[in-house]
Amino acid sequence: MKYHKIILAGGNGYLGTVLAEHFKPLAEEVIILSRHSKAAEGNIKTLVWDGKTEGDWAGELECADLLVNLCGKNVNCRYTPKNKQEILDSRINPTNLLNEVVSKLKNPPKLWINSASATIYRHAEDVPQTEDSGEIGEGFSVNICRAWENAFFNTKTPQTRKVALRIGIVFGKADAVFPRLLNLVKLGFGGKQGNGRQMVSWIHEQDVAGITEWLMEHPEIEGMVNATAPNPERNDNQMRLIRQAYGAKFGLPTPAWLLSIGSVVIGTETELILKSRWVLPKRLLEAGYIFKYPDMKGAVEECIQGTSLFARKTQETLIGLSIPLAFGLLMRYLFGIDSWNSFLSVMSISFLFLVPFAIGVLTILFSPLATIRKITYRIFMPWLPIIGLLTLTLAFSMEGFACWIMALPLFLPMASLGGLTMGYFRLKKHRNEKTYASLLVLLPLLISPVEQLIGSIPGRYEAYTYIDIRSNRNHIWENVTRVKPIKPEQDKGWLTSSLGFPRPIRAELNYNGVGAYRKAVFSKGLVFHEEVKSYLDQRSMHFSIKANPYDIPSTTMDKHVVIGGDYFDVLDGTYVLQQLSPGTYRLHLYSHFKMTTTFNFYASWWAGWIMKDIQNNILQIIKERAER
Repeated sequence: MKYHKIILAGGNGYLGTVLAEHFKPLAEEVIILSRHSKAAEGNIKTLVWDGKTEGDWAGELECADLLVNLCGKNVNCRYTPKNKQEILDSRINPTNLLNEVVSKLKNPPKLWINSASATIYRHAEDVPQTEDSGEIGEGFSVNICRAWENAFFNTKTPQTRKVALRIGIVFGKADAVFPRLLNLVKLGFGGKQGNGRQMVSWIHEQDVAGITEWLMEHPEIEGMVNATAPNPERNDNQMRLIRQAYGAKFGLPTPAWLLSIGSVVIGTETELILKSRWVLPKRLLEAGYIFKYPDMKGAVEECIQGTSLFARKTQETLIGLSIPLAFGLLMRYLFGIDSWNSFLSVMSISFLFLVPFAIGVLTILFSPLATIRKITYRIFMPWLPIIGLLTLTLAFSMEGFACWIMALPLFLPMASLGGLTMGYFRLKKHRNEKTYASLLVLLPLLISPVEQLIGSIPGRYEAYTYIDIRSNRNHIWENVTRVKPIKPEQDKGWLTSSLGFPRPIRAELNYNGVGAYRKAVFSKGLVFHEEVKSYLDQRSMHFSIKANPYDIPSTTMDKHVVIGGDYFDVLDGTYVLQQLSPGTYRLHLYSHFKMTTTFNFYASWWAGWIMKDIQNNILQIIKERAER
C-alpha cells in the first residue's frame, strides 16, 4: 500500500465519503471520526468521537500519514443566533481538540489538512483573488472562516505540516450543490440567479481528492491554499452550461428579490448564491498541480453523464408543473376581463384563495405517485407553479409587484393546502379522485358568481401613529402645516419603498385655519387634495383627503391598489399635538381609510400597515426638522 493510515475527522459527510473512496485502494487503513457508529467496510472503519473531548480515538492518530479535518455544521441554513453559534462551535471546537491531541503525540500525522472556505475573500467582480493578493471580506461567513483558520494555525505543531484548504463550490454527482442546480434545470428554472454576473469559483470532487493526495507528495507547501478550478465562470454561464449538458432549451431566471423570499421559505441565505466568488488556485498552479477538470464544461458533463435526458420522471414532473401554471394564467386572464367583473374579479376570495388551492390540486394530481409520498413534496411543490405564475404575470405586465407581494402570503399556503388535499385522495387511492379533483379545480368559477352577487361590504378603518419630539410647540406646528420639499435620502418609508409606492415630496397649507387647502404631492404624479375641517392652532388639525384616481398616471400604481379607486380610499387625517413635559411633545397622527372588498379582513391589514408606514415616515421627517 502507498500509505499506512489516513484519518478523516468528520468524514461521514459528502466530502469525507469522496476522500474515503479515493484513499481506500491506496491506504492500509482509512479511519473516520464520527459522532455516529458505523460498521467497517473493508479497510474503512469508523470511530466515535464528540469533537469536544479526548478519547480512545486519539491514539489512532499516531503514525498517520494524513489527518483531514472536515468538521462543521452545514451553512445551508438561516443565520439565526442559534445557527450562527452552532456553525462557529462545530468548526472551532474540533479544530482546537485536534490541535491539543496532535501536540501531545510522539509520532503525529505528517500532514494535517483543515477544510476551509473560499468565501473568506470579498465579493469580487473586478479582479480575481489569490492566496497572496486576495482581499479578505466582511460579514458573518467571513468571520467564521477567519476564526476557523486562526484556531487551526495558532497552535504550533513542529512535526506536522499544516495546510488550510480554501475550497470552492464542489461539483459532484452524489451531493453538494450540483444536484440542486441540475434539479432547477430539470424543473425549468435553470436561468441566471440574481443578475447572473456573480463569479462562481468551483471545483470537481475528484480534484478535491486529487489535491489532497498531491499535497502529501509536496512537503514544501503549507499554509493557505486555494482549492478551486483555474477557470471560474459567471453564474449565467454556469447555468447555460448545465442546461446545454442536460439538453434543456430554456431556463427561467430567478431574480434577487424572489431568491430572498425563497431563502426564507426553505431556510437558507441568499449569500450562498449571490456572492461573487472569484478565486484562483495560484499556489497549486505554480507548484505544478494538473487539474483533472480545469473547465466547468467538462466537469458538468461528467456530473451529468448517465443521466437520461428528460427521463420519464422528469417529464412527469414538468407536466405536473406546466398544467397548473397554464391553469393559473388562464384564471388570471378570465378573472381580469373588465366586462366580466359582475361575476369574475381578481379582487375576490374566489381568486385569491381558491385559484391557488386549485393550482395545488393540479400540481399533485399530475405528479408521479412515488414523489407525492413525501409530505414536503405535497407542501412545497405547488409553490413552483405559483412562482412561475408570478414571474410570467410580472414579465407581461398582467400584475404589479406590490399586488404579488400582498397576494403571496395567501397564494403559497393555499397552494400547499390544495396539494395536501389532492395528496390525500391519491394516496388513499380513492376511485373518484379525478372527479373530486375536477370539482376542486372548478371551485373558483362556481363560487365567484355567488360571491359577486353578495357584493363587497365597505369597511372603515383607522391607522394611528405618533412620535415624541424635543422642540417648542411653534416650531413643531410650523413643520406640521408646511411640509417643505423632502429629499429622496430623507424618505424612511421602507415598506412603501419596497412595494414601489410613490414617496412624499411636499405638503404646504395656503393658510392656517378652517377651510385651508394644500396639495400633498407624492412622486410619480400622485396628489392628495387636503382641506382643513377643524383647526386649533398649535394643538390639532382635522382635514379631509381626496385623491382622483383618474388623475393618477396608470404607471404609478396597480389598479387594484390605486388610491381613490374601486377598492381602497383614504378619507381623512388628524394631527394632535400633546405636551408631555417642558420641551417635549407627542405628535399624534390619525387617518381613516375605506376598504371595499369581499376580503376586508385581509386587505385592511395590508392597507393599515402601508398607511402607518407613510405616517411614520412623515412624522420622522417632522421630528428631524423640528429638532434642528
